[in-house]
Amino acid sequence: MPELDNEERGQLLFLSFLPLVNGLADFASIGLTRWSLRKGVQGMLPWSWVIDLAGAVVIFFGLGAVIILFIHMAQPGGVPLLSLEVLFAEIKGPATRGQYWWLLFMLFSTLIPTVLHGVVAATAFFTIYPKPWRLRITAWLRDAPEDAIAARGGRVTLALAFTLAFFVPVFLIVEAVRWWPGILNGTIWVFEGFACLIGAA
Repeated sequence: MPELDNEERGQLLFLSFLPLVNGLADFASIGLTRWSLRKGVQGMLPWSWVIDLAGAVVIFFGLGAVIILFIHMAQPGGVPLLSLEVLFAEIKGPATRGQYWWLLFMLFSTLIPTVLHGVVAATAFFTIYPKPWRLRITAWLRDAPEDAIAARGGRVTLALAFTLAFFVPVFLIVEAVRWWPGILNGTIWVFEGFACLIGAA
């Protein structure tokens, strides 16, 4: 493959090995999310997404490590499939990063089930409010027909609870977008460090 440049070799890799290993990672990620959702329904709601997130991070970095190891070890005819030094340099460069959208999408797609679970968990945050608060709202709503103050208190606190439940995921998404460049650079730094550790870059 000496006639192919680094980007073309990467695209060839994208069409051969990467779909297989990425499919396994996506399968594991979706399976973990489904398991944690079931645990959340069974009463582990406060912790189910934390478990899901921790597992997704392990799967994410495990996928990256496997890809780096494969590129480093598979050298048909003594020719590297991809120059990892060039790859990291171009991904870090804003002008050339777009050439590797397929690689970034493949890696970060493993986090999609966990992100969606996080949105659902944050939206369902109302269910883990302190029990006295929930009982108080229930009592106010029950007494609303006979008590104007209870009716007003029940409506206000219920609206506040659901408003917070709505804005928590919105806030998290906005913060993730705001910190995206730092998240991406930190991820590249970790993978590049691993590649240097095994002598691949």
